[in-house]
Amino acid sequence: MDIVQHQLRYTGEPQWFAVILVRAATKRRKRRTPSLVKHDFQPKESYGLRRGEIYFRRGDSTVRLDSAEELEELLDDLEERADQDSLERDQPKTPFAVDTGTYRLLEKDYQFFVGREQLRDQLITAVTKDPRIWIINVHGPGGVGKSALATWAAYHFYDQRDFEAILQLTAKETALTSGGISRSQTRTLYSLEGLLDQILLLFGEEPPSDLDEKKLLVLEWLSVWPTLIVLDNLETVDDGRIISFIQNLPPASQAKVIITSRRKTGGWEYPVTVPELNHEETRDFVAVKSGEFRIDLSLTERRIDEINKACGGYRSPSSGPSAGTSFAET
Repeated sequence: MDIVQHQLRYTGEPQWFAVILVRAATKRRKRRTPSLVKHDFQPKESYGLRRGEIYFRRGDSTVRLDSAEELEELLDDLEERADQDSLERDQPKTPFAVDTGTYRLLEKDYQFFVGREQLRDQLITAVTKDPRIWIINVHGPGGVGKSALATWAAYHFYDQRDFEAILQLTAKETALTSGGISRSQTRTLYSLEGLLDQILLLFGEEPPSDLDEKKLLVLEWLSVWPTLIVLDNLETVDDGRIISFIQNLPPASQAKVIITSRRKTGGWEYPVTVPELNHEETRDFVAVKSGEFRIDLSLTERRIDEINKACGGYRSPSSGPSAGTSFAET
């Protein structure tokens, strides 16, 4: 049993509340052995406990057990719940917000995308217009919105069904939340082997153990299915084989690859540079956020300049429900 106390404000005054966690027994034999009250506690009161009796929770009330039949029914119900919980724990958890058919997309890290129309158009054009271009490098300093832009593109192509398959992976190790920096729970990109496995699983293929076999199978699938692959924070992966593999995709491949990185790759990939927010984009962002927080701001040119200068057009660590997103999103 664990008991943790929290002080919360209730009716305007700080009050102490306790959270009590009673762990369920994992062994079936123990689950079917009820605990008897060892000592009397106010036995003459309606809320009291009496030695030798069994009590259980029914809704918000503590109820005394009155019969063997009631005990058997209660234990059967507990057994059924335990079995159901076990099944749910055994089910693999997916890091993807969209996990259907041949589409695997990560959770959006923003609620609304503000501005960046020119960048969005540039990225869509880079992906769709020139068949000779299959790698688009979205690059720029940290915090300007590269990941959000790539995520926006992934959902745009998913909504339009421009590709028959989409796989979005990230190598991001940490996430900025309202509580501070924490370890990311959605990292899905570690190595070339992992990337190839994810592509094969996307198409329902059991990945072989041999690396060369993986590559051949992946190339077969990518030559048949128009596929968008989004690799976020690629510069944090210490495996140069990944960029080498996608650079050497054969002409028969129907795959397009969006990578995000803090640096421009040294190859011939099509670059999409993501700069800091300009004056107009900062104005749009502040207008949205001030309305969200119900703050009446006089958005003079001087004030917008001061805000833009203070944050540099970068990440805002106090952006409320969507903390951790780029300054370009809310």
